[in-house]
Amino acid sequence: MFGRPPPAGEADRLHDFSGPPERQELQLWRGVCGGHDPAAEGDAEKQLVQRSRLLGLLMSELQAAATLLSFSIVETLCSPQVRFLSDLVNCHVIAAPSMVAMFENFISVTQEEDVPQVRLDWFVYVVLSCLPWVGKELYEKKDVEMDRLLSQIEGYLKRRVKTHVPMLQVWTAEKPHPQEEYLDCLWAQIQKLKKDRWQERHILRPYIAFDSVLCEALQHNLPPFTPPGHMPDAQYPMPRVIFRMFDYTDAPEGPVMPGSHSVERFVIEENLHCIIKTHWKERKTCAAQLLSYPGKNKIPLNYHIVEVIFAELFQLPSPPHIDVMYTSLLIELCKLQPGSLPQVLAQATEMLYMRLDTMNTSCIDRFINWFAHHLSNFQFRWSWDDWADCLTLDLDKPKPKFVKEVLEKSMRLSYHQRIVDIVPATFSALIPADPIFTFKYEDESASTLPGYATSVTVSNAIKNRASNEEILAILKEVPNPNQEDDDDEGESFNPLKIDVFLQTLLHLAAKSFSHSFSALGKFHEILKTLTESDEGKLHILKVVYEVWRNHPQMIAVLVDKMIRTQIVDCAAVANWLFSQDMAHEFTRLFIWEILHSTIRKMNKHVQKIQKELEEAKEKLEKQQNKRVTTQVRAALLQKLRRARLCLHSAAALLRGIAATTRTWRRTARTRRVSWRSRSSGCRRRWSRLRANRRTCSSSSSSVSSCC
Repeated sequence: MFGRPPPAGEADRLHDFSGPPERQELQLWRGVCGGHDPAAEGDAEKQLVQRSRLLGLLMSELQAAATLLSFSIVETLCSPQVRFLSDLVNCHVIAAPSMVAMFENFISVTQEEDVPQVRLDWFVYVVLSCLPWVGKELYEKKDVEMDRLLSQIEGYLKRRVKTHVPMLQVWTAEKPHPQEEYLDCLWAQIQKLKKDRWQERHILRPYIAFDSVLCEALQHNLPPFTPPGHMPDAQYPMPRVIFRMFDYTDAPEGPVMPGSHSVERFVIEENLHCIIKTHWKERKTCAAQLLSYPGKNKIPLNYHIVEVIFAELFQLPSPPHIDVMYTSLLIELCKLQPGSLPQVLAQATEMLYMRLDTMNTSCIDRFINWFAHHLSNFQFRWSWDDWADCLTLDLDKPKPKFVKEVLEKSMRLSYHQRIVDIVPATFSALIPADPIFTFKYEDESASTLPGYATSVTVSNAIKNRASNEEILAILKEVPNPNQEDDDDEGESFNPLKIDVFLQTLLHLAAKSFSHSFSALGKFHEILKTLTESDEGKLHILKVVYEVWRNHPQMIAVLVDKMIRTQIVDCAAVANWLFSQDMAHEFTRLFIWEILHSTIRKMNKHVQKIQKELEEAKEKLEKQQNKRVTTQVRAALLQKLRRARLCLHSAAALLRGIAATTRTWRRTARTRRVSWRSRSSGCRRRWSRLRANRRTCSSSSSSVSSCC
């Protein structure tokens, strides 16, 4: 029955579930489980056919999605569909033996060789993640097969390679909460569930109310499902580490938090992750859905929500969504639950701060960005005195470094004096410097410096709207400290020329980001001339850092602008960041911000070049195809010429025959021979010649149309 495809339009009708999610779910359950349908009341056979077609459609979609093996399809389609099919066993819609057979086919993939481990992990994860829903029913009916299945899973988990786990852990220390690999954690939860006789308390089971009716329903057997083979371009979900921040001791009031190896913990976290994945583009809807989680009175919901959000934010190597989404979501949650959730969030922040010493550096960066953004939305209110312990530590230690970077990021979202006012005076060593411009040619005391007079002249020329040629003529008089007086060779790299012009230009444009961008754009030609060599590109970056050393954000945006306008290239930025002059700033966050931005731009440039290369190859192939078409056209034209020659020859032959016929007529009249006896033969020959002529004409027309 499953092998028969649905009639035309049936698939579209089955997918047409309009209305809110609750109504969609009820329609789906009613269609599969055979709920009461007034339109089809008394027609049990019709309902059976509809259920069979729906299950067949689900299986065909599952097979198609698994064949594609795309990361997004696997995450959003395959896993939920298998879980849904497994829950239908509890409704007596699908027979338990066929579900066990499907699980066995999934686990058989673990015997494959020379395939990525992530492929095997995903098939094992799908089976384990379905057992909280269907494990009890399968064990009651197929206990021997289930024991064999779990034994195969255990054997695979023991021989897995786990060298990737340390790279994915948020903390290097295992206390107070171990950071377990996701399959190991899920296996421990399933083992505990089996020990508890497959009893759990957090999965919604609406079909229990209709068990007396469903137990008499006709069960269906799933068609055989064969896992598709591995393909080189297949994408599988990446492994991860389960993030743990709270336990039952952290929520002293209210319901008790389930243990780390409790399957209820897995079910709750899966549902919360699913809500975020579904509504992450709408923060208000997402926050409302999280706070409306079913069964929230049985669990400390706020602690679970905060832990799940931080788990995604700190997920390595990159979070599932952009960082600012989690910030806006937490802000919205605090607005909806002002009496409870901010306290849980403050407790989580304090715990993260206490564990900074063993925290992954990338996660610390995300923690800094989130905390500064969050403070800016709540008037920068925080109990800074509680973190006074960082003042006694070396400034390069994680805690004082964290506080300093948070204050610097907060200054980007506010202004310097505001940060000075909100922080206690004892934190003065960690307060960022006043972001002022450092111009060494500003005072008259610098008149003894080389290039001072030229700087004044260039400043006046810029104010008087001098042309680029005039400014270049002024800079031509600047002596080159790298060139001897008697060196008559061509123009070489002149650091003083770059120093004088760029310092003067940025000093005049130091009022805002827009002024600086306009200055770089207006004098782009001069800057390109001064930075023709690699040394020039490196020196211009050194000058930018020298004048804006107290304003890291300005350095970052100016470097970004110079890369975009091709004043400097990505290689020059990397060489500058890793140079000896920048060694003392190597642990600053803005250094790595610039480096990451540069790498992203380089990747985009490489992708653009690759795309252009592919387009050029396609154009070349089209040109080659055009050449082939031209050759075919030439051959057809040659055939046409030959056909025309044949027609001309045939016409000449016909004219000759006509002349011969006329001669025969005259001879016949002269000799008084009966014309009728001879003309009959000529008419026959004449008819044959006319027929041949029409044939040649039609051939010529067909050749002409082809050309």
